[in-house]
Amino acid sequence: MKTTTVTLGLALLLSHAMIGSAQAQKLPPALARLQQQVGPLDYARDVQPLLAALNGRESEQQQWAALKLLSSLLDRDARQPVEITTPLRPALAAQLLAFARQERFSAMKRDDALMLLREIQADAASLAEGIQLAEAESAKGRPHFGNTARLLRLHQERMGAAGAGRAVDRAEPAPAATTSAAAPAPRDFHSQMVAAQQAMSAQDYPRVMQLVQGLEADLKRRDPGFAEKEEWAWVLDFKRFTLYETGRIPEALASCRLAVQKLIGSADWAYLESYNIVRSTRRACHNMLAHEGMEKARSLAELQEAIEHIDAVFDIGSPIEDEGVHDAFFETRLRVYLKAAAWDPKGYREPLLQALSEAQRREVALPEDWPELDTLRRSADYQRYRKAHAAAQD
Repeated sequence: MKTTTVTLGLALLLSHAMIGSAQAQKLPPALARLQQQVGPLDYARDVQPLLAALNGRESEQQQWAALKLLSSLLDRDARQPVEITTPLRPALAAQLLAFARQERFSAMKRDDALMLLREIQADAASLAEGIQLAEAESAKGRPHFGNTARLLRLHQERMGAAGAGRAVDRAEPAPAATTSAAAPAPRDFHSQMVAAQQAMSAQDYPRVMQLVQGLEADLKRRDPGFAEKEEWAWVLDFKRFTLYETGRIPEALASCRLAVQKLIGSADWAYLESYNIVRSTRRACHNMLAHEGMEKARSLAELQEAIEHIDAVFDIGSPIEDEGVHDAFFETRLRVYLKAAAWDPKGYREPLLQALSEAQRREVALPEDWPELDTLRRSADYQRYRKAHAAAQD
């Protein structure tokens, strides 16, 4: 603990000293140099200049780009040596906190900066300061900061529990035998998800399920209330896809129902980038439920649930997401509406025409061998619809 305190204090002292002695340092060239650096990094040559340039005078966009680049160096996939990560972690935490205090910056970006404290595995003191800052912002009537404070506090508690466990391991030998099995140690979420993605790419579905089920068991133990929605989203999305690909359709649908019920709260955190996976998972699950419901429906009444699910897909979105996040779901939407319009033309013909028109405007790739869709494209009422809405299309 003493070593950590000394390292943190020294890093912060060096950071402030660099900023004070680098008045001529400009952020854009320092950022460009690090972005273009090829080969192993040198902390003094490549990283320190960019930290020194983060003096609060540059634009929000430039500072945020620098913070994101520096945080990527602490990602496990970056595999940077300890000579880079050890001094960078506390120095970057200090810069993230400084960014979050800048009232001239947007509240959403300041909130994202505090969330990065969790991603870079910031030290306990920085987390405590981030929590205090988030709670103060929440008290000013910015509720999304309240969620950030809660997530940072949960992360802080988990770090404390892990640290206590390591301390016990060092102080006491493990018992020779126990009467009941101890809870397994929490898995490293990031590395396990990377392994699951690699197995998914190789279509090694048994391995994917093994990894995902282990992560799900961990989450059930430490987060039964679904507070960590981002982690739950990754797990449930991989689970439903793998189950579906291996023919276990009822279990895949059950995973989807759990996702659409639990991965929603009082706010959708529209400007929180890490929440994109939650939105993506909910869209995919609503789509799967809509498609399966459409296949089984034998009446308009039985189709209603599928209609609600596919409409929900297109209701889920964020200004920070790509415009094409809904493109993959137009086929299901058209199939559901085609079936609905066959039973109730008055109620669903207009939504069907609108969906096809939007799919064509987006240049969405749809199946070529689809007679019902071809008939709809050639229909007089669709041509009239397209002509009437030509101005809006342009």
